[in-house]
Amino acid sequence: MDRVSFAEHFIKQYPGKQQVDLSVEIDVPGTWFNKMSPAEKRKQFKCVAVEFDALKPFAGGNPARNHHPAIRFQVLSDVEEDPNHEGYWIKLVTWNRFRHNTFKDDRASEARYILSAASTTQDSGSE
Repeated sequence: MDRVSFAEHFIKQYPGKQQVDLSVEIDVPGTWFNKMSPAEKRKQFKCVAVEFDALKPFAGGNPARNHHPAIRFQVLSDVEEDPNHEGYWIKLVTWNRFRHNTFKDDRASEARYILSAASTTQDSGSE
């Protein structure tokens, strides 16, 4: 039986392709990254979704069962320093948890990344 995480039950799960199409920007905690200094681990890093993979293989565990929907994102400060920076892959469920944490105190700022709100804004001027 598959385990379902807390995030999948209680945090809205936005589709990965939609995250990329809308270039969603979120804050990713420094604790998520490997090889960070203690000071960097306390920071939040502004990131943008750039690619979606419906079945991205991740290391560890049973290889046959370790393929998950995933987002490739870029840290905006990394891209400023190196425009060719490839970014990082993160499981979609973790991305959505970080998205929830980014906007939980300011849902109005998230409206531009919600497809119905974004399409309504874009369509209102075209008709």
